[in-house]
Amino acid sequence: MDPTLYSVFLEQSAFKNIVIHTAEYAHFNLKVKSWKECYGFLVGYIDKETKWTHITDAIPMTHGTHFGVEFKNEHYILAAYLNHMIAENGEFFVGWYHSHPGLGLFLSQTDIINQLGYQIVNEKAIALVFDHTKIITKEPPIQVFQLDNPAFGASSAYHPIEYYIGGIKKNEEFENIRDFYYKIEADVIAGNLGSIEKTVKNRVQQWRKATKIELPESQIYKKGKRRRGGKKLAIPK
Repeated sequence: MDPTLYSVFLEQSAFKNIVIHTAEYAHFNLKVKSWKECYGFLVGYIDKETKWTHITDAIPMTHGTHFGVEFKNEHYILAAYLNHMIAENGEFFVGWYHSHPGLGLFLSQTDIINQLGYQIVNEKAIALVFDHTKIITKEPPIQVFQLDNPAFGASSAYHPIEYYIGGIKKNEEFENIRDFYYKIEADVIAGNLGSIEKTVKNRVQQWRKATKIELPESQIYKKGKRRRGGKKLAIPK
């Protein structure tokens, strides 16, 4: 493996959150015109020995239209509290994920701008893209990317990063992910899973009540970048 390509280990529980989130707003039983993109944070740490990015959790934040996601004030505030919550475990936002339902696995120009906000702060920050329709073409519906050189700004090229998902063998990746996806999709369609975005909000509210922490306005990070078709997005420090 090229030593300049950082490896990523994605725990299966984190991957499950990503699949649930994306399937909730774009699955094969929904009309394509109803599909919506989703956006969330990747939480974890950098392993000191392997130097791999270890993703322990994926936090669903919001969804938008088929071509973009908009962050509102409530999402910036939610992100600020989440940042404090995960810091208690010595973790941080190692990147972000979003879905491209039926659009393919790539970073758009505005995705690159959004990724800059993460990678300038953390050179190993990653962008994960999920497109469930890749299952039809018998390809893994997930890819992880990183910018070649953030110093080039919005003109930076990007490359795929080698990744591993816990419990899924690389030589059986497509079959395992396909079966994993269809199982979760079936649960989503049957209504067996509640709103995962609402679950995150409840989790934060419970933490705030338990800790009684109220962040002053000055600590709410409100700057953002525009992503394809959407308005400002949160880019946590």
